[in-house]
Amino acid sequence: MRVVARGTTGAPRLDRMTGGITNRFTAGSRLGDYLIDGDLAGGWNVEAYEATHVMLPRRARLVVLAADFVDQTPAAVQMMREACLLEAMHHPGVPRVYACGVIAKRPWIACELIEGTALSEVINATRPLPVHEVLAMLRDVAEVLDHAHRRNIVHRNLRPEVLLRTRDRAFPVCITGWCDARIHDAEAELIDLRADVLALGAVVFTALTGARPTMAAVDRSPGAPRALTELIDRMLAAEPEARPSCAEIHDAAIRIAELSEVEMPVDDGELIEEVGVDLVDISRPTPVPAMRKPRWTPPLGAVKMPHAPLAAIKLDRKPNI
Repeated sequence: MRVVARGTTGAPRLDRMTGGITNRFTAGSRLGDYLIDGDLAGGWNVEAYEATHVMLPRRARLVVLAADFVDQTPAAVQMMREACLLEAMHHPGVPRVYACGVIAKRPWIACELIEGTALSEVINATRPLPVHEVLAMLRDVAEVLDHAHRRNIVHRNLRPEVLLRTRDRAFPVCITGWCDARIHDAEAELIDLRADVLALGAVVFTALTGARPTMAAVDRSPGAPRALTELIDRMLAAEPEARPSCAEIHDAAIRIAELSEVEMPVDDGELIEEVGVDLVDISRPTPVPAMRKPRWTPPLGAVKMPHAPLAAIKLDRKPNI
């Protein structure tokens, strides 16, 4: 039995299950305008909770830096950077950010609570996936990544576990797990946009064949459309320059489906042609300015804003008394 301290702000407390001290927040704890309802799966340096807004009918996923990493500034800065990058993308295939802040030197982010099925679960249940499902997934994920890449944002952690199939949102796929996202620097060449293409190629290879990419997709899945297997092999090319862009992958997936007469359902069996314009051209009419540097992130403490002295305020007319 755990001790539940409602309204706690992260102070250490006794954990009767382990006999040790824990800094986890409990049900009823409040961070900003959100009340914690329970635990969710977190990461190696963060804790995650399901939370509800104190006034709005909104549920959220609340991510808090683990107490053991309070003194590690890079981890805290990366959390604030993640919130800024998610807000900058503003795409229905990416979780929305509701709020962020700092409590007891621990940054926290409240973002959209996505309900869906991870692609890893789908692959384990249906291995391999039908060609039309593979093409639909490839098209949708490439659309989201292209949206991010044109803003110079690299995911860097793409895998089946972070790709969620959703039914109650405006986009059929949601990419989560942006904690390692970075800004692409063309001059430094340390982070390449096509690293995401390589990762997506590995995901699609596994979805299509049910195995890891240890050989060419053309040889592993001879029954699939050859244009698809050749596309996957290009995505898995050793040289980044040989890999296609996500925009090219997106268009190729649609073209392969048309040539192979494969119907790619978006939702409830609808064809991609019926809603393709809304999904594909959501932000392409005008060029998007590249984000050359990460957005400014606030310091881990209160920021005092200067106030003008009252004597310096000049009234143009006498107040009505």
